[in-house]
Amino acid sequence: MLACEKHLETSLPPEVIAIFKTRSLDLQQPQKRKFLMNNLVHAADIGNPVLPYERYVDWSYLVSQEFQQQFEKEVKYHLPVTETYRYMNEESFLKGQVVFIGTFVLPLWRQLGQVCVGLRMESRIQKNVGELQRRL
Repeated sequence: MLACEKHLETSLPPEVIAIFKTRSLDLQQPQKRKFLMNNLVHAADIGNPVLPYERYVDWSYLVSQEFQQQFEKEVKYHLPVTETYRYMNEESFLKGQVVFIGTFVLPLWRQLGQVCVGLRMESRIQKNVGELQRRL
C-alpha cells in the first residue's frame, strides 16, 4: 500500500496516451514498460469500484478493516496516527468512498478508458457512486 501511495497518479501523462493511440509502445525500453505496468497495476489495485456494487462494497469494507487495524497499531505503538484510516461509522465510510473514487479512481480509469476501449469502466464506477450517495 505504501508504494501505491508514493506513486499515486490520477491520470496518465499525454505521452502515455499517445503511445496507446498510436500503438507504438516499444516494450524493449525498460523504463516505458515499467511505467506502463506501474499504472496498470495501480489501476487494478484501486479498481474495486469497477466491480458490481455488492462485491465492490464488500471488498471496500475489508480494506477499511485493514486500515482500522493499521490505525490501532499506530495508536498502540505510539506512532504517528493516520486519522484517515480510522473507521468511524457507515456514513463516514460511504462519504470516504465517494471522495476516494472521485479523487483517485475515476480520473485514472477515465484516462485508461480513453486509450483502451476494453478498460472503459466509467459508467460502472458512476453507477456505484450513485448507489453510495443513495445510501447516505
